[in-house]
Amino acid sequence: MVKSCTFTGVFVKSGDCYTAYAEELPGAVTQGRTLEEAQENLIEAIELVLEANRELSEKELAESGLSGIEVTRKELAIAR
Repeated sequence: MVKSCTFTGVFVKSGDCYTAYAEELPGAVTQGRTLEEAQENLIEAIELVLEANRELSEKELAESGLSGIEVTRKELAIAR
């Protein structure tokens, strides 16, 4: 489980709403009527994409048929 991570939210105003996406995470895209709503929706989208990616990875490993192979999971902290 990710404890803390920073993403860059990009918010584009078009008409009376905002489209938002995370630069570092393809698929995390949303919109909102206000900047605040778009930001809240983007945080939720990021959480959902990370959760889906984690579940997909676990499923692929389980279905790979690679019995007897050691798999190690480690949390990585990346600072820029």
